[in-house]
Amino acid sequence: MKSSRLFVMSALLSCNLIALAGCGDDEDTHRDGAVTDAAVVGDGSPVDASDGALPDAGPASCDPSATATPTKAVVVGTDFASPGTLATIDLTTRVATLNRATVGKDPIVRVFGTCVFVINRDSDSNIQVLRASDLALVKQYSTGAGSNPHDLAVVSATKAYVARYNEAALLVVHPLTGAQLGTVDLSSFDSGNPPEMESVVVVGNRALVSMERLDGTFTPAGVGVVAVIDTTTDQVIDIDSSTGGVQGIALARQNPFGPMRASGGGAWVATVGDFSGSTGCLQLVTANPAAAGSCLVTDTAFGGTISGVTAGATDGFAAIARSFTQGDIVKFVVGTGATTPFGTATFNLVDVQQAPSGTLWAADRAATARGVRVFMPSGTQLTSAPIDIGKAPATGGIAFAP
Repeated sequence: MKSSRLFVMSALLSCNLIALAGCGDDEDTHRDGAVTDAAVVGDGSPVDASDGALPDAGPASCDPSATATPTKAVVVGTDFASPGTLATIDLTTRVATLNRATVGKDPIVRVFGTCVFVINRDSDSNIQVLRASDLALVKQYSTGAGSNPHDLAVVSATKAYVARYNEAALLVVHPLTGAQLGTVDLSSFDSGNPPEMESVVVVGNRALVSMERLDGTFTPAGVGVVAVIDTTTDQVIDIDSSTGGVQGIALARQNPFGPMRASGGGAWVATVGDFSGSTGCLQLVTANPAAAGSCLVTDTAFGGTISGVTAGATDGFAAIARSFTQGDIVKFVVGTGATTPFGTATFNLVDVQQAPSGTLWAADRAATARGVRVFMPSGTQLTSAPIDIGKAPATGGIAFAP
């Protein structure tokens, strides 16, 4: 199955060889600041999400279109072998509250408005919707058995897109109920086959969907492509009418991997090629006009494979896998691509996201000191030790919520 590739690559970049790195260790070592326990959403039993079902936890609701100021980091952790966990960390005190929800074995997290969306990938194939204020369960719904959802993007309070890795069609749903509103066929981008949708972001009235386009041996069939969707009509936009068929945005290199991150009128896309640390790059894709800039920073310039990125108007930061057990943060200048590594040689930082205050929150999956580390943009670490969340934080597993 195509989901087996996801597990292998997640193991390389996020778990860094489960057996060797010990990422399944559940030792509860409270590191930076006090840690408290909270009730698990639902009945506290492990999530068996293979059928996409979990009872609702009462009359909870949220608004994915609301404007709200983040007060906490929402972090999901996993060992890829058992149900994962969701914790929150206060942005000011950096105090963690564990066990806010039980999630799938391979989760990522997105926040829209006052809603937290946990995308449970691989065989779990479902979406958990939580109310941001108290992490109460609003709904959990299936995206189709074996569909392997990789990302979700909200268009409005009543409409969202779900990128499904094992399916040829982008799913259109009501974000809170999961009611299916339609699909957008993307099979033409990979000779009638599922194009391996990796991520989706909404920019204005367009959605961008990154696609890996792999063959049966998980080898890229060509450069990665980003499909452009009109969010009003749910139709694919042909960005080059002079060429036969429907054309998307061709990326500079192969294999877009990980969540895209919206920035201004577009999104940052990281390609990883063959995961060797020399065949990928970071580039900015714009929605309107639909186009891709050249590689701003290559893997070679970064010094490894890109596993996470966040960027503002002038500066950006990337989590770079230098080896199976070591990952660094590298600062880059948006205008020039000039890089400055933080030099965190003893950490295994697999993702980084920038909080509204400007601080950087990084996922450290080091075998002996896992958790969340917080840095200033200068590279100065604010945490004396990683903040424990109960399990190793996932790549794509940090977001900020009200």
